[in-house]
Amino acid sequence: MENKIPLKKILAREVTEELGHIKYKLGRLLFQYRRYFEPQDIYILITVYDAKYLGGKIKLSNEHSSYHWINPKKFKFSPKDFWHKEEYNALIGHIKKK
Repeated sequence: MENKIPLKKILAREVTEELGHIKYKLGRLLFQYRRYFEPQDIYILITVYDAKYLGGKIKLSNEHSSYHWINPKKFKFSPKDFWHKEEYNALIGHIKKK
C-alpha cells in the first residue's frame, strides 16, 4: 500500500521506472483527468505536473518506444496521438487556458 508513502517519493519512483535515473525539478500541478483501465474494469486518476529536465540519460521502460521534445503551444495535436479522447481533451483544455 502506498497510502503512507509521501507523494514525492511515489512520483520519484514512477519517473525512475519510466525514464531511468534522471535529474528533474518537479513543478506545479497542471491538470488531471481519468482514464478507464479495461483489464481491471477501473478508472485511474492521472495527474500531470510541470517539471524541468535537469540532466541524466533517459532510458525508457519497455512500455515506451520513443520520446520527443516538443513545444505544446506549437505542436499540432490530434486525438489519434492519444490512447483516449479524455487525455486529448485534458491536454488541449490546459493549453488553451494559457
